[in-house]
Amino acid sequence: MSAHKIEIEVLKFEESQTELNKNTAGELRVLVINNMASTILMPMITIFSVAYPKIVLHLMVTNKFVKLAVRDADIAIKLTTPPRHIDWN
Repeated sequence: MSAHKIEIEVLKFEESQTELNKNTAGELRVLVINNMASTILMPMITIFSVAYPKIVLHLMVTNKFVKLAVRDADIAIKLTTPPRHIDWN
């Protein structure tokens, strides 16, 4: 396959993904800790909102513990220490 044909296929794929992003809709509840919300996350939220305009983003800024299993939030962004290695053998 020539480079030109590959480029055309890649461009078609990117275009289809852009259309998919525009049609993705719903609500997303994101919990983030205080010191990350304004410094790290805000620029990302702008990019996300442009890519997914039909998603209603609910941003919860708190340092409190939440339970994802009971749907306190859909995503929780927290700072942690690296997990310990667990040897299962």
